[in-house]
Amino acid sequence: DAFSGAEALGQTDDEKSNTLFLAGDTAFLMDSFADASTLYGRAADQYPKSASAEAARFHQARSFGNAKLYSSAAETYGRLVKDFPNTQFIEDAALEWGVALRNAGMNDQALKCLHSFATSYPTSSHAPRALMEAYQAAMAIGPDHISEALELLSRTIENYPESELFPHAIHQRAFVNFSQGSYDDAVRDC
Repeated sequence: DAFSGAEALGQTDDEKSNTLFLAGDTAFLMDSFADASTLYGRAADQYPKSASAEAARFHQARSFGNAKLYSSAAETYGRLVKDFPNTQFIEDAALEWGVALRNAGMNDQALKCLHSFATSYPTSSHAPRALMEAYQAAMAIGPDHISEALELLSRTIENYPESELFPHAIHQRAFVNFSQGSYDDAVRDC
């Protein structure tokens, strides 16, 4: 395989890891996400002390997500945060970890992860999306989480009025209130 053969060109572990990483980038750009995740994974697993190991793990998770292998993406984002607790990718990784969990149907875990992200990083540009993704996870869990879903929408509306997600949050809150028979609350959002 041309991608794997590139590793032999490196002399040091950093060079070998970087070569695998660049091969992963090439595969990713070619929309060959399975190959990309394998190559990034090899760079991180075989050369965990290399300069590119952290980025390789992040891009491996992203490749799994693009391949719609959400359970693998979630597991890999979790591994990144565990192996590199001070990762430069913490905000992106924490958000995408929760999204991958939600996409994998692990809504209880997704809700906790996304809620934690929004609470830990309230000034992040990703916070409104984390709240809206958490809202979707709460709704997917079921009727026992309606009040939590409404609270997440209200936090989005109150804390992020400049967000592009603000109109969507208003609409969703009106819809949920209407569907719950809270017509006055629904009308206030219209």
